[in-house]
Amino acid sequence: MCLSMHQPWASLLVQGFKRFEGREWNNKYRGPLYIHATVKKPSQEEIDYLEERYREFYKAVGDDLPPFPERYLTGCLLGRIDLIDVISLAEYEDTIPKKLQEETVASHIFVARNPMYLDIPLKMSGQQGIYRLPKETLFGVRDKLKKVAYSWWPPEQFKNQLIGRFDLYPDEYTIWTRDQILNHVEQNQVLKQPEYKQLSAGCFHLKSFLNATGQQGFIDSIREMIMENP
Repeated sequence: MCLSMHQPWASLLVQGFKRFEGREWNNKYRGPLYIHATVKKPSQEEIDYLEERYREFYKAVGDDLPPFPERYLTGCLLGRIDLIDVISLAEYEDTIPKKLQEETVASHIFVARNPMYLDIPLKMSGQQGIYRLPKETLFGVRDKLKKVAYSWWPPEQFKNQLIGRFDLYPDEYTIWTRDQILNHVEQNQVLKQPEYKQLSAGCFHLKSFLNATGQQGFIDSIREMIMENP
């Protein structure tokens, strides 16, 4: 699936600056989402404004600022992110730590992770909304994607923040490391019927089925399957 965006927002998303993308419409799709840059050329004022905003953002969260794109190419396929959830503006303002919120007034917020980019963007035309890529395009670029090389969402102190249905971590554990969470869940099960603990919406730890580490591996495997077979 693919989403067309104007520059410079499109490049800033696949290069890992943007963590969220605002839209006035909702969508049920979750999974790998290719990002296409429309033919509309950005003004220098737009580029300067957004780059300055992200300088301020990275300074505020205490994260290292990566280099900005050298060029904001238009009319081409730029890369891919994982669309892990779509939340309302109210949910965004209530659940995302204030430090990590990007300026938006859109009704729906696309939550993105795992940005990947193409060294050589592919010229193509786009469409409105979320649309399917031609199979020949998908197969031609899938193996050429490169992961963003620097630390991306979220900064260390927020790395276990509960955002998206594929996260294993409950809200109360957001300051714990992954190993601390898995060990806690594994060691604090109460033997009763049924033997399970709800970790987040739609996600359970089953005591008699798999240990917590195994369940995390299962979730990671699902992610990989989605990445390999979008």
